Amino acid sequence: MEEISGFSSKTASRSGEKASTMVQQSEKPPQAKTLEIDTGRGSSLPMQTWILLRKRLLILTRNWLPYFCAVVIPIATAGLTTMFLSGFARLLCSRGELANNPRVLSLATLEAFWGILVPVGPPADFQPSSLPAGYSRFANRIKLQGSLEDFDNYIADNFRDVVPGGLYLDYNGEAAGLNPAPLLAYRINGNLGYAALAKNVMDSYLLNTTINADFSTFALPFVGSTGDSLQLVIYTGLAMSAYVGFFALYPTFERRSNIRALHYSNGLRPAPLWLAYGLFDAFFVAIVAIIATSLLTSMADVWFAPNYLGVVLFLFGIASTYLAYVISLFAASQLAAFAFVAGGQAIFLLIYFLLYLVLITFADAESLQSNLSTLQYTLGLISPS
Repeated sequence: MEEISGFSSKTASRSGEKASTMVQQSEKPPQAKTLEIDTGRGSSLPMQTWILLRKRLLILTRNWLPYFCAVVIPIATAGLTTMFLSGFARLLCSRGELANNPRVLSLATLEAFWGILVPVGPPADFQPSSLPAGYSRFANRIKLQGSLEDFDNYIADNFRDVVPGGLYLDYNGEAAGLNPAPLLAYRINGNLGYAALAKNVMDSYLLNTTINADFSTFALPFVGSTGDSLQLVIYTGLAMSAYVGFFALYPTFERRSNIRALHYSNGLRPAPLWLAYGLFDAFFVAIVAIIATSLLTSMADVWFAPNYLGVVLFLFGIASTYLAYVISLFAASQLAAFAFVAGGQAIFLLIYFLLYLVLITFADAESLQSNLSTLQYTLGLISPS
């Protein structure tokens, strides 16, 4: 009995220890489970640029109309303005091409095209038989007038036919405060050729000597088809100034709707943003420059170094695109951004055009080139147009 009771007491003590251990373990609070999160990785500039390019391509599939207009307007204008180049006289560097070719006026040409008619008086002082030998063939073209009044009346009645003029050899100018001298009347419309030839007829008769004289003006600087070329420059320039306004629409919408702020809060940097937008729009600028250059140069061979035209149009489009981006940072709406870009460039184009014409017209020849360079680089700092 003692052994049994001793065993049972030991067993009871062991079971009591186990129970106390289980109670202690059950009193410990359960440990919280930790959430395992992957370490974030930053994106590089090329990756962000590529992602934004894909974003713009996706948006283009859903809103393609602005870019359709941006491409069609300048290309259609370039194609239509080529009609101003039909029959355009190409400028060359030879002296003969840089000035007009004035016609030579003589009694023979007047006889061939107009017919000569010369009233002369009085009959007592003029004898057709006394004409020099070189003028004897025109004796039947002389109409004798008996008095100064008859002379004046004849010219008044036949002013359309009197060529190149008339003579009255016994003119007393004392009443008019003039010394007595032969009176010369000549056709005033046209140029001074009629006066010169009429004076030559009078001198030949008074000197009784044949004087063969022709009249011609000096050659004047001349540029052919200036009006057509100016219209081409104006219309093409306005179209090129307007189409880049469409590139300011989406950046303005993105800023106004806080999409860009969301991009920046997610870690996007400004450099890849504007680089991606510039590359995206440069694709359409290149399309416009290539097709417009092809249309302008293929339909008329009047350009000097036409290969540079495409480069100029492309660089102009890139500069105008980034000007549109700058305006989109401050514009209150998409319409305002388009108006500032397209309208502003058109205004600066017209200002440049007017100042250019003013300098060409009024500037001194020795300072013309420097004045044009100053105008070019001054307005070029403000606007690409």
